[in-house]
Amino acid sequence: MITEKVSVSILVPFPLCIGFLEGNLALVFLTTRGLLRQQLWHLQHNFQLELGYKKVVKTNAPVRLDAEVGFKLHSLGLVKLSGNDCLPRCDLYRYYFRERLG
Repeated sequence: MITEKVSVSILVPFPLCIGFLEGNLALVFLTTRGLLRQQLWHLQHNFQLELGYKKVVKTNAPVRLDAEVGFKLHSLGLVKLSGNDCLPRCDLYRYYFRERLG
């Protein structure tokens, strides 16, 4: 019997926010690695955005940010806006960026 490995590429629409299923968590991180790294780079190269997003991902409650910072984070696809309050786009973003932004 002959067997061979087959690689499968998954195209993921932006922004990726899906519910966590224990068995699929690794797959979710693998398919979004490039997108999340790019978002992290943007945050790390803009102190105001990084500081604002740290506040957002460290709490489970909506966070009121400066309007310009909130708008920029929303434009990057990182937050949902509710008036002037910000929430992470999804739990995946909260966990990923909380870990990396300290």
